[in-house]
Amino acid sequence: MIISDQSFAEPLQAALEDAGHPVQRATSVMTGLTLAREVPPSLVVVDAVLPDGPGRDVLRRLRLNSTVPVFVLTACDVPEETVELMQAGADQVLVKPMVMAEMVARIGARLRRSQHQAHLLSHGLVVWPQRHLVTFQGYPLPLTKTERQLLTVLLQRVDQPLSRSAIVRELWPEKEHSRQSNVIDAHMTTLRAKLGLVHLQGLITTVRRVGYVIRQASMDELMEPPVIALEDQD
Repeated sequence: MIISDQSFAEPLQAALEDAGHPVQRATSVMTGLTLAREVPPSLVVVDAVLPDGPGRDVLRRLRLNSTVPVFVLTACDVPEETVELMQAGADQVLVKPMVMAEMVARIGARLRRSQHQAHLLSHGLVVWPQRHLVTFQGYPLPLTKTERQLLTVLLQRVDQPLSRSAIVRELWPEKEHSRQSNVIDAHMTTLRAKLGLVHLQGLITTVRRVGYVIRQASMDELMEPPVIALEDQD
């Protein structure tokens, strides 16, 4: 959580830890973002006002490459501000003061839901299953449903080469495998072309006489991905 008010942060941290939720605490935008990068959180609680900037800056930066749930705390019960924060990606906007037990219960409920909402994240490349979307550094990639599913299957098995027939079984378990395996190459060609729009054309490797794989080395190269300008995608 990123809260500068110790009189509120300390009892909240104690209550969360008593409920079995380990907590890491920061008191500013910069320290919070640094901590989130070093140790990816399961949920973020951020104050709307911090010493070095608004909590909205934390929310904006997190949404560039993360689907982590974010709760924003505000002292102003202003509907317009709540709408803006939700549109910016906040999962909940809570008005202080609040009952501590309710706050802990809300966080616990959201964490339980998150366990069932699979998403894949690798340094800027994000698959959003609920939104049927793939983004890189916040920019959407124009992938079809099959291309999204193909990318997801490979991301779920990094460093594990998959044959075309194995991929078919993952994508279309109800169909005749032998008739569908040749289709994978066509989808792979278009997927790679679209990944090339954001300079990720080398993410997927062809393994001769086997199939396709995403290597961990390729994932590691995304640790500090290149800055992609909007005009690069035209």
